[in-house]
Amino acid sequence: MAKDYGGKSNTNPVVNRLTQAVADDFNDIASDIEKLETDGIQIYYVGLHGLDTNTGKTNAESFLTFGKAITEAGTPTQSNPIAIVCSDGGVYTENLTVPTYTSIFASNATLIGNHTLASSCVIRFGIMTASSGTMITQNVTGSSGVYFGLVYLTNTANGFLSLNGSELQATGDTINVEDGYGFGGATTGSTHITANNIMITGTGIGVGSAGVGQLTANIGCIEDDGSGVGLFTSSTGIVNAVIGRISCNTAYNCSSVGSTINLTCSNLAGAQTATGTVNYLIANKQIPASKSDFLNIGTPTYKTVQIQYKVLVLSQVV
Repeated sequence: MAKDYGGKSNTNPVVNRLTQAVADDFNDIASDIEKLETDGIQIYYVGLHGLDTNTGKTNAESFLTFGKAITEAGTPTQSNPIAIVCSDGGVYTENLTVPTYTSIFASNATLIGNHTLASSCVIRFGIMTASSGTMITQNVTGSSGVYFGLVYLTNTANGFLSLNGSELQATGDTINVEDGYGFGGATTGSTHITANNIMITGTGIGVGSAGVGQLTANIGCIEDDGSGVGLFTSSTGIVNAVIGRISCNTAYNCSSVGSTINLTCSNLAGAQTATGTVNYLIANKQIPASKSDFLNIGTPTYKTVQIQYKVLVLSQVV
């Protein structure tokens, strides 16, 4: 049985199928369709060639919008989940509310807007963008996942946020953030990010918990153009981070008593503020992506900022 992002058993076949497909070609929509059909999962199709007056039951009869497909799907259940498949490229400007037991496969598409996820759902887009608000919010207890190629967050838009004890897993290549949070914010849930790069182009924050929630990050590099903050915590927020390199105007800001940053990093550049608790471990070698390789980072060198060191165990999709 597959596991969800919190390590609990997950019986949603759509979540399980997409989880298994993550290691495969990101753009292999045909393979996704074949696997879903084999599992007997109801598929609705979306494409720029479609119309919302179509049936949505075949690619030739695609809906034009993801919103129409979600509406047509009704109320999916664990025994009757649905998948929405889009093989077209192009731009879709919609604000989606994705119900439980629903997955969207759209690795060639660009999605613009603000979206809310229920539990036990998975979405996958090639490019995702937002210019205000929070791009992805999960506000229902349970686990869901987002897979992306590139994320562009302009103005004060935030990337990913979990609320109300929910657990959100985001996995992708690159996040570009201007003046908001690339990952996190006023979280009251548990949020996990695995990405190659976060680039801050304004005064934004790469990864931050400004609430009572906990963030876990496994990222190759966080860098800025001279004005950003790599890691941030306030209130009683916690950030657990394994980062290959941080090169920002402010590397980290643990701004409040009661907040915590647990950081493992091999290359750190920028101002460092530790009003709260910062547990910082310097790795002698570059932090690898895999958990097994992480065990071989070499003998650590501790900085005086460290008060205590906790082993960081990242939640991974299995």
